[in-house]
Amino acid sequence: MNATIGLATRSARQARYARRWALGVALGWMAGMAGATGATRATHAEGGTPPVPPTRVTPDVDPFIGTDGTGHVTPAASVPFGMVMPGPDHADRGWSYSSGYQWRARRTLGFSNTHISGAGIPELGDVLLMPAAGLRWTPQTRDFSAVHDKRSERASPGRYAVTLPGHGVQVALTATPRVALHRWRFTRSGTVQVLVDLQHGLHFTDQPRVTEAASDVDLAGGEISGTVHAKNWVERQASFVLRFSAPIARA
Repeated sequence: MNATIGLATRSARQARYARRWALGVALGWMAGMAGATGATRATHAEGGTPPVPPTRVTPDVDPFIGTDGTGHVTPAASVPFGMVMPGPDHADRGWSYSSGYQWRARRTLGFSNTHISGAGIPELGDVLLMPAAGLRWTPQTRDFSAVHDKRSERASPGRYAVTLPGHGVQVALTATPRVALHRWRFTRSGTVQVLVDLQHGLHFTDQPRVTEAASDVDLAGGEISGTVHAKNWVERQASFVLRFSAPIARA
């Protein structure tokens, strides 16, 4: 649907910290496989070992393995050696939520764009986005989370998808090595809003995670750019550019 995107923030103080991300398809790994196949054929033509027919193994991969209990795994979308990993966050702290995800959780806080699987320390979770239609969020809104439809949840290498019935949206995520891609299909009419939360992140301590944040909103260009300085398990700085496929209007 064509819609104007409204930006919501968790408080008036955080309004200047708004931000968002883009969406696309991961092709880099497939190009590498094509090059390897060409090299194998050349070897065979010169009298070497006959080529082995390519076998697709990705359909056998289950990204949900290790997501229950304290496996500390997230089914977030990723490509090998990628800088982004968009996926759902069910909580922002706690031993069971080191990756932000927990199989038995019933609510989603939103979808942040950096994660790590297998670590025993909560870290990353930069730039959380949460879309909704027809909810009329205001600066006084404190809870942007949603109950997700567990039956709709899907994950495969490089892809993640889930439906949020209460927010009227179907979310699909994928990634390239440096770009996180979000596709939102709204299932009902009404004002479309997107929470862009720069204060969000996975917490190792109870101390504030973000020490400094700045952003610039280009309404006409549908783009938000900025930088977040965070101090958690490690101290680091992340810069970003977010591009929407629809015009932006402040909430």
